Amino acid sequence: MCKEKDAKGEGVERLLRFLGLARRAGKVVMGTDLVCRACRERKKPFLVLLASGISPATEKKVRDKCGFYSLPIEKISASADELGEALGKLGSIAAVAITDAHFASELVRLNTVGKEPPKDEGEGN
Repeated sequence: MCKEKDAKGEGVERLLRFLGLARRAGKVVMGTDLVCRACRERKKPFLVLLASGISPATEKKVRDKCGFYSLPIEKISASADELGEALGKLGSIAAVAITDAHFASELVRLNTVGKEPPKDEGEGN
């Protein structure tokens, strides 16, 4: 069980490091308001990431905006403070948008590593 927890933590660390690389490449929009604004622009983000533990109102605001503009959204296991630290900011960051397709696809892959596939309730009956 300890190895499973370490593997999950390592996966989150890899995701955060890769997100820092994307920021240094200039392919990240940081902050809830800026992410919502980016969703409305002509060149839309390829992916929106939400930190865990954010307020339900903030999560609803971003999810509704992404749903309206049909943008993919993922929730990551890192807190808003961890996300802010990984992006080189002093405060917490609840949402980020990725504006490059290759960075977005790799972040989706890294976010699914270590997660168990959903169990089908109909199996075994």
